[in-house]
Amino acid sequence: MRTAHRSKGAAPGSSGCALTILPATSSASAPTESTPSSRPQLAHAEPPTLEQRRALSAASRAVFERTRQLLSRHSAEIAQPDLDLATYVVLRMFEELVYAAALDPPPGVEDGGLRRAITNGLLGYLTVAAGGGARADGP
Repeated sequence: MRTAHRSKGAAPGSSGCALTILPATSSASAPTESTPSSRPQLAHAEPPTLEQRRALSAASRAVFERTRQLLSRHSAEIAQPDLDLATYVVLRMFEELVYAAALDPPPGVEDGGLRRAITNGLLGYLTVAAGGGARADGP
């Protein structure tokens, strides 16, 4: 049995969850319809929880702080009341959207259009109040 285990304090980028992977079913065992013999089976996964925190690297802390400062300078334009949370969400959204755009870009969409869509998504999060409407005093 192969086991991948990540725990609190693990390498940067780890999720802090435990995962057990069973090897592919051998030819001696009869595979089931839902478990093809050529794929490993997921036996157990412990999803990460909000209580599982990991220490950030110095570089990650610096990026967070610089982004937080930028948002703070524009706080009058930002609808999100918690700038620490807004900083976290903006960084995660940006990271995930750019990662997805680089690895699996949508067919037929030019780079400029994709950049604008990512920017619009981030600005929409920052400038639209949680109630679904734009700020009364904002754009």
